[in-house]
Amino acid sequence: MAPKNPATSIRKEEFDLKTLLQGHPAAIIKGKFSFTFKDQYIDSLPFINDKNKCVELTHYSSDDEKYNEKNKPRLKLRIGNSVKTFYIVYDKNRRQKIGNWMTRTKSGHYPKGFFSVTQAKEEFKRLVSDAEKINPEKWKYQSFTLRTYLLEHYKNDRENKSNKRNSLSPVTDKTIREISSAFEPWLDLKLSEFNEDHPVIFKKYWQNKETPITSETMRKYYSLLNSLFNMCVTCTYLPKNKIDRHIFLFPRNPKRPVTTYTDPTNEVVEFIFDEDTPGGGDSKIIVATMFLCGARNSEIYRNTSNNFNINDRTIRIPEHISKNKAARIVAIESDSYWNYVAKYKTLKSLSDREGELMFPCCREAKAPHVTSSLYQKTWQAVKKEFNFPKIGRLYDARHTFAKKALESGVPIQDLSKITGHSLETLMNYYIDNNISQATREKLRSATNSNAAIKVQQETNFPPSVNSLYESYVRRCIKKNIKDELSTFVQEMKDLGDQNQLNAEQIFWLKEML
Repeated sequence: MAPKNPATSIRKEEFDLKTLLQGHPAAIIKGKFSFTFKDQYIDSLPFINDKNKCVELTHYSSDDEKYNEKNKPRLKLRIGNSVKTFYIVYDKNRRQKIGNWMTRTKSGHYPKGFFSVTQAKEEFKRLVSDAEKINPEKWKYQSFTLRTYLLEHYKNDRENKSNKRNSLSPVTDKTIREISSAFEPWLDLKLSEFNEDHPVIFKKYWQNKETPITSETMRKYYSLLNSLFNMCVTCTYLPKNKIDRHIFLFPRNPKRPVTTYTDPTNEVVEFIFDEDTPGGGDSKIIVATMFLCGARNSEIYRNTSNNFNINDRTIRIPEHISKNKAARIVAIESDSYWNYVAKYKTLKSLSDREGELMFPCCREAKAPHVTSSLYQKTWQAVKKEFNFPKIGRLYDARHTFAKKALESGVPIQDLSKITGHSLETLMNYYIDNNISQATREKLRSATNSNAAIKVQQETNFPPSVNSLYESYVRRCIKKNIKDELSTFVQEMKDLGDQNQLNAEQIFWLKEML
């Protein structure tokens, strides 16, 4: 039987579900405002012509009981004077708009924000699943605008919640001002309303500004907002960061020439440790370490005392502070350096207890360790003494180490493991342009070959162990390996007794066993 053609609109008091759906004998109606949603049924229902009034209907499903349980999320349809809109009602205090109803199309494509019944049910399930990840007490944050969260809550969250690298990363007032300025048109948009389309919208907006904005600056702005949404996920205000994974839209500006320093490293280090050079022991060790092993500054000042091994003359950089999330061990062959480190540890009463910071912050601060501001006096003194260029940064000491290492004949694969650089980065930044094309091609071939990979991961392990160690190197550690472990533990102990394991392998064994 064909459905009746209802009036275009009626008064709310005239709305009677059974009467309006009587042309659909198969329709399942439960109560005054509940029925099984189908497109043809919804199409039969008239709009409400009363100003500021609407009718709210609940979906009933005989197949899916979760639609019918009390105190569970319910799929609702609100009929107003011109649109029919799907909602989720989580509880008496929480509801969320899904989108407007639209009859099913033959192509299966719908304008953004419009849903058929089938699509609305799918979106309902997805949103309910996301909502389960949010603390109900924090639901209010979803309705906060970017302006409200940014100005009233973001700073406090950054001071008290660890980031993805498991460390506190306080945000500055300058950063908050930058976000406010860069995203001014979206400041009054709710946090929950940002989606995967917005990065493209941001880019078009910045490209059309009267004052040109470089791609690098766009990249910075996007990263700042992306960090904000990552914090919202960390704090369980949002189930996920919908603007994430769009950094590719904002490519870096062409690489600038790498700045390196030509002065002998030993002379620089001797000057750093001179009594008359400004800065405390922590400041001097950090600056010297960057010249001697090419580590990143954050990999040094965030490190712990037990990772500065005076006997082995090595520094271990654990995975949680490494940029590429891979632990590594670097050697420093400098008597002056290790003598100074030994004195510093004694003076500071530092032990080799795991977790004890090598460079703890001695004043009340947001981070437990020192930061880059600590070593500026020492670094400026070095720049002045050796006449380094004004644009020179301490980070360029890392570049200097890499360049000198390659020039002295250190294999590029070994340098990759020492510095934590990718082979591609080393090729792009540190291989001189005046090297013959043939040589460069050979290097590229070597770094991209299976042989190069084998060199990187060559071990003294027996075949039964190699696969596990390679998984560790690639950061793909197996979760259920107890049975496998029991089969080779003794082999490992035997190898250790025979001094056939290197330092990295020993650290791995300690972590795994």
